[in-house]
This record gives sequence, C-alpha cells and structure tokens, in this order.
Amino acid sequence: MSTVFLIFVSVSPIISEVARAVFILAGLGILVCVTRLSSMKDMLFWMLVVSMTPWTIIDLGESLDRGFVTFSFLLMFASILVGYLYSKVYSTEEFLIIFERSVFYLCAIALPLFVLVCVYPEIVGYFFRYKYGEFTNRSAVFLNVLGESDIIFRNAGFASEPGYFQFFLNLALFITLRRSGRINLRSGLYVAAIVSTQSTMGLAIMALVILMFTRGWARIAVIGCAVGAFGTISNLAEVHYQGKIENEYALSERMDPFVNAANVILERPLGIGAYEYTSIYENLNIGSWDSYTQVGLRYGTVTLFIVALLIGRIAKHSLGLAMIIFATFLTSPIWYLPVVSCFYFLFSRIEPKARVHGISARATPIPEFQNGWWVGRRG
Repeated sequence: MSTVFLIFVSVSPIISEVARAVFILAGLGILVCVTRLSSMKDMLFWMLVVSMTPWTIIDLGESLDRGFVTFSFLLMFASILVGYLYSKVYSTEEFLIIFERSVFYLCAIALPLFVLVCVYPEIVGYFFRYKYGEFTNRSAVFLNVLGESDIIFRNAGFASEPGYFQFFLNLALFITLRRSGRINLRSGLYVAAIVSTQSTMGLAIMALVILMFTRGWARIAVIGCAVGAFGTISNLAEVHYQGKIENEYALSERMDPFVNAANVILERPLGIGAYEYTSIYENLNIGSWDSYTQVGLRYGTVTLFIVALLIGRIAKHSLGLAMIIFATFLTSPIWYLPVVSCFYFLFSRIEPKARVHGISARATPIPEFQNGWWVGRRG
C-alpha cells in the first residue's frame, strides 16, 4: 500500500502542490525515523545532495526575501531524500516485486475504466473535475481523462499524462517478463495498457522490452503479430508523425524550449536555480519537456553529470531498467519524483532490510539480479 501511495503522490494530478508537499515531507519524517542513518553510505547519493544543496539554499533565501513563486526547489530536494530512504526499506528484489504488484493492481483498474470511457464517453460527465496547468480534465482517481468537452482518447491511467503512465507500465512489463521469461496474461495486460496510451516513446520501449525477452518461436510470433498489425501501427505512426514532426508548430513547441534551455545551460553551466527558472521560463521559452535540461537549468551540469552516473550504475546491473529510465527522461521531466528516485539507489547495496508479506528477504541477490539481468535470460 505504501508503494501505491508513493506512486500517487509522485504523479497523480488530482493531488495539489500543497498536498503533495505535505505528503512528501510527512513521508520524509517517517522514513528518517525508521531508517538506520548508519546505512546512508552511498557516495553518489551524497554527491547528488551536495550538488543540489547550494541552489536549494539560494532559492529558499530568494523566496523568503521576494516571496514564494514556487515550492519546486523544496519538493525536488525532499523527493530525492524520500526516494533514497524508501529504497533502503526493502532489498532490491523486494522493491521491484512490490512495485510491479502495485502497478498491476492500478493498471487492472485503469484499463477497464478507459475501455468503458471509449465505449461510453458520456460517463466522463460523472467523473469529478480537476485542473492541471491551464486545462480542465476529469478524473475517476484511477483514471484521469484528458479534456472535458473534447476528450482525448489516450489512456493516462493514474498519471497526469500518457507519457508518465507508460513509464510505470513499461517498468512493470520489464520486471514481469524478466521473472517469467514469457508473455502471459499479466504482461499482456501491460501491453494492452501501453498501446492504449498511444505514447510514441512508450510503444518504442515496449517493443524493445518484448524483443529482449522473447526468442525462438515466441519471437517469431511477436514479429508475426507486429506484421499483422502493420496497418494499424503505420496509421498510428503517421498520426504521430503528422502531429509532432510534420506539424511545424507542434515540432517547434517541443524543440524550441529544448534548444533554448540547452543554450542557457551552456551560458550558465552552474545552473540558474528554481526561483529564477520559474520567473523567466515563459519569457525565454525554456520550459523543456525532458528531464536532462531541467536538471541542468536548475542545478547545473555537475548535478546533471551525477544523474548520468546514477543511471549508469543502474545500467551496470540492469541495462533494461536503465534503458527505460534513460529513454523516458528524453520526453518527460520526471527525474526527481520520489518513486523515480528510488530506482537511482536500488543497486547501491543489496542486503536484507525487511520481510514483506509473501516475500522473504535474502542476504544475497537472487540470480536474476546478478550479471545477466539486462539480457533476455537469467544470469
């Protein structure tokens, strides 16, 4: 249940910024009390904290002096701490199993709700309204529907947008396939949900994950299904191409902020802080859609390099997990979310930490978490 709550606090748009801050700070306080501080020996964690601390202090001083225009600098710093401490509650294998179970239950609710909305759109009128940015949407808690009068029929699940939802689904798909080694009903549910997001990056990641874990006749069957669905896939690809690349306005809306943000990072490699970023991002059009420029803008190239090292450490143990995280960061600014930051520190050490119902803690990692985790076979 705690992991489900962590996921909701991280990405649910129906939770206000103030409520999110309260939950994160409360969770941080609880984790500090239950975690042995002597276990906090991860060098990369401390490097990340040290690199983020100066701008956090500067932003706090600016906010106290000139008024709070954002709480993001506090939320980001606290979220990294929550992610690190939460990763110490369970061993690596325990966390991944619990994470996958949590996503499965949430997906098992969200997908049927989405199908119901597609079949009977009028039901959206019974969902409650919420505002996310400048848009008014509808929510049934486990399913957020984009739009109100003009519904966007893309499955966002419990997240604020489909691009975030696919991240959790692909992680869960990867974990499921790595444990079972074959396509089953559970992984089939994730595949259906990922397809329903219509996320370009999500579909690409899903294809790579499936090919990673299928071989022989199973791989031939997967390729055959892809060929059989070529018409649908090509139509979807054409829609995305026309909407995101051929459409100059849509392309510039995504690329211009990225290019502008990269130029600012080159001019100010030490970062500009969250306070100044919030004050100028609209005028300078630097509100980029990816995680990497968002890290560089706020905290500088040193912090960006440390985040790259953290992803690299994940890749050392699990190239598949690192691939999903790296690719999603290209299109979503989710690098600091509590549930995402957990993955940075999963492989910092592996030892028994707790006993979860139905899962025994182990003193050493089970074979699938040793060398070979990243390939389509057990190590």
